[in-house]
Amino acid sequence: MANYAEAARNQGKFWEVHSLLFEKKPNGEDAVVELLKNSGFGLDMDKLQKDAHSPEVAKEIQDDINYAFSNNMIGTPSIKIGDKFEMGIKGYPELKKWVSENGGEPNYNIFK
Repeated sequence: MANYAEAARNQGKFWEVHSLLFEKKPNGEDAVVELLKNSGFGLDMDKLQKDAHSPEVAKEIQDDINYAFSNNMIGTPSIKIGDKFEMGIKGYPELKKWVSENGGEPNYNIFK
């Protein structure tokens, strides 16, 4: 599923696809493609499928995995700001506070 979320980034729809895949948890590539085809996100499905199997998307995912392991991020979700690391599910108020305390600024418009 990660390859389809990363491929959707090329169409400006990473977060929408990422969230939908986590919510629906489709089983297998055919189910992922069907879900995204009917998502209403306006995805170019031919491009999405091609990109999902591209060397560039595979490299991006592998780079993310390598980064996570090299930073001892052994679970999901994981967040790192500077040298501060946090792992596990956090509610929005707790996450917002942690981001603010560590020099970040919460982005309320991630779906735009």
